[in-house]
Amino acid sequence: MDPDYHTTLNQLLPEKVYAAVEVASHQSWESLPEEDLLEEACDSRKLEFQTGRFCARKALEQAGATFAPILRTEDGLPVWPRGYLGSITHSKGLCGAVVASKRHLSCVGLDFERADRLSTSAMQRVVHEDESEWVDGLQLRASVLFSLKEAFYKAQFPCWGLHANFHDLSLIVDLERGAAQVQSMHGPLVANNEISQALWEFRLGLCGSYVLSLCYVSA
Repeated sequence: MDPDYHTTLNQLLPEKVYAAVEVASHQSWESLPEEDLLEEACDSRKLEFQTGRFCARKALEQAGATFAPILRTEDGLPVWPRGYLGSITHSKGLCGAVVASKRHLSCVGLDFERADRLSTSAMQRVVHEDESEWVDGLQLRASVLFSLKEAFYKAQFPCWGLHANFHDLSLIVDLERGAAQVQSMHGPLVANNEISQALWEFRLGLCGSYVLSLCYVSA
């Protein structure tokens, strides 16, 4: 039986937040100005980019937004329709997007990651010393932290634009509940009162060989 990414992702969503997930495929392509954004990219990158945009438009439609191409800023961030915010992710062929009205969320980040790809050296870059006992050298747990932290950075960057590394954030993860919470912040994160005092919510799901992670702050 194929993994049910759709159900797993939708179980992470709070009320009035919408999402879509697709395996990258040519059926997901649409002829829009977005195609011009990756003229020099390889075919696989173009495919994931277009499928991610396809998911974003599906999520926006669910949220009641007017259809429009999703272009990007000079920083590479998606440009969402007025009054909405969202996040797009893709990892080795699995693509998704999450969207909400700014009346309901003030920031949001979505991330998909393969749970079987982190090398030992990559795990060391991801795992804070306060998380090392919980990880205990296990690739899956390190991958969970990697995905959750990526979702966090995707959520904060459009609002605050801070560049931080994986060791600047330490999390406490409850795999059974599919949730996490901030244990500590460091570097530029702790220096920013708005970020350090925000009520960050983390949710995660395991599906097939992927970790699906959502991070958000309610409006």
